[in-house]
Amino acid sequence: MDIKDNLQKMSKNDLQWLYNDIYKSNTYKNKKEIIDILMKPIKTSVNSFLEISKWDKNNKNIQKQLKKILKEDKLTSWQYLKKIPANQKLIFLIDKYDIILSFIHVTKVTKEELQFSFSYTPKDKRRKGYNKQLREYIINKYQKIGVSDFTSIPFDGANSEPLLIKLGFKKEGKKYVYRISTNNTSIFTI
Repeated sequence: MDIKDNLQKMSKNDLQWLYNDIYKSNTYKNKKEIIDILMKPIKTSVNSFLEISKWDKNNKNIQKQLKKILKEDKLTSWQYLKKIPANQKLIFLIDKYDIILSFIHVTKVTKEELQFSFSYTPKDKRRKGYNKQLREYIINKYQKIGVSDFTSIPFDGANSEPLLIKLGFKKEGKKYVYRISTNNTSIFTI
């Protein structure tokens, strides 16, 4: 669906407001950005997942948000990755406006093991199940490509400990482990 189709579906009052108050008073470059912003809710309507294995121009907005979250929340327990190593990814749960709801830094330890190296949900997004939804997505996705062991080593008193237990992780020393048997085809429903 293109912009023209969507604009045609808008009411006359909405279009008039759009034109008079916003569109008319901006430069050409800004007009294109305004249209993109206004069309975003039409393009997407639910939360989605974003996997980043390297920073580039396509994910500058996420990179900028992540830096802002780390600074505003005074997060010192995780170091921002300027360059993401080949065996690691940052996986984000984002809303329909590309706002970060939660993220997890994962490390592929071996072919069969994926480690939740770090996870974080911004303070204003907590207690809504976002991190759980993200972990369930990761487990479902990676089990399909042969990962059978999911591990996490939370620091003492981490918020993720009760969640790991709730998801079925078992404590082995300082590590929490979730092992998938070869018979298990579906773990969680998202």
